[in-house]
Amino acid sequence: MLCTMFGISSCDDIGANYDNPTIGSYMKVDEAVTVGIGKTVSINPSTISDGNVLFTSSNDKVATVDANGNVTGHMSGNVQITATVEETKGYYSSTAYCNVQVCAENTEQFEADINAKKDAGYWTTIWLAPEANIELPDGLTLPNVPLEILGDDEKPATIKINKSITIQNTFYLLNVIVDASELDKPFVQLAKTESESYYYINQVYFNNVKVNDLKYQFFYGNEETKCLINNFNVQNSVIGIDGTNKKCIFDFNSSGNYGYMYLNNSTFYANPPIEKAGSFINTQSATKISTFGITDQTTNIQYCTFYNISYKQNFCSQVENNKNYLYYNVYCNIFVNCGKSGQLYKGLGGNASNLQKNTNWNVGNNMINFDGEDTSSTELISNYTSDGLYPITGVVSFADAAHGDFHQSDTWAGDQRWRVDN
Repeated sequence: MLCTMFGISSCDDIGANYDNPTIGSYMKVDEAVTVGIGKTVSINPSTISDGNVLFTSSNDKVATVDANGNVTGHMSGNVQITATVEETKGYYSSTAYCNVQVCAENTEQFEADINAKKDAGYWTTIWLAPEANIELPDGLTLPNVPLEILGDDEKPATIKINKSITIQNTFYLLNVIVDASELDKPFVQLAKTESESYYYINQVYFNNVKVNDLKYQFFYGNEETKCLINNFNVQNSVIGIDGTNKKCIFDFNSSGNYGYMYLNNSTFYANPPIEKAGSFINTQSATKISTFGITDQTTNIQYCTFYNISYKQNFCSQVENNKNYLYYNVYCNIFVNCGKSGQLYKGLGGNASNLQKNTNWNVGNNMINFDGEDTSSTELISNYTSDGLYPITGVVSFADAAHGDFHQSDTWAGDQRWRVDN
């Protein structure tokens, strides 16, 4: 209307005869974009002003931007691109921002990202693009820096691995599907150290990780490795072993140890349910926790589902004869065909009847089935039955017993895939 009333040919001409700007311009860019490492994407800048536009990146190591608003990714991470149009006689200056996530889309980009960050010396994150496919035929030996491999939570990346991931520092793995079909080694293992030296890892953390049909351990302490993992966490994950080798899921035998383990909202299973499956947790010949200057070892297991783990075997094998340093908090889980019938709780403490009385227990609201029968009320802790442990009673079965119908986003003890009778 203003243009029409005064016969001005273009709104861009408003204020052109004045020394000072009279109206505000605008600067617009995409609010968020994703780009692969080594790839370029436009943030689509737009303005009504005829002033020069200046683009800057908050971190040129992660991504750079040219004079036209084209962003090139160099290593995975997040940066903010700022677009500012200069003030002119007709328009005020204006600024807009675009958040850019640089991700590894394939194996080549992933390896380039690792190489670019391996000497960083501080916490490092490798961002994986939605539904990225990464192949690691030679496994992965990570630098001695805290490292996080992070996929998309709604569209997880897939990592196909033929050899172990070896770590020597804090390690996070989130939102990843693992193809272990050709893996004949442990999935993740600790780095070996000299026989007389030991080291600490603050945290090992798996969240929203799915791996099926593992032939060897999910996590292996590695022989002669003296390492204490202060915090070991598995959440919202599905871990399956093929049940044909005498390998357990968490194996610290003849190696390091952990101080605190937290297993939550996850499923652990073996297929087929044969007696060769190893124990669930093994620290039988692990480095004593007292070696690392701590006096308690705590294991929290909550809202998890266990199926065919350590079938008719000891559920856990623990180090040392004195068990009074062991603390177990076991709540709201489902155990089906795990350990020895009537001895699952007892097996968590090492399955030695003359030692269980020293183990510290907080147990309740678990459902335990063995060979199609509810054994919740007959489980043993030392010389005590589970009276007063508030068991959930009933018979549990899979909707699809052959495959378990596992999904990684919703596995917990109240899962609707279970049918609870009585």
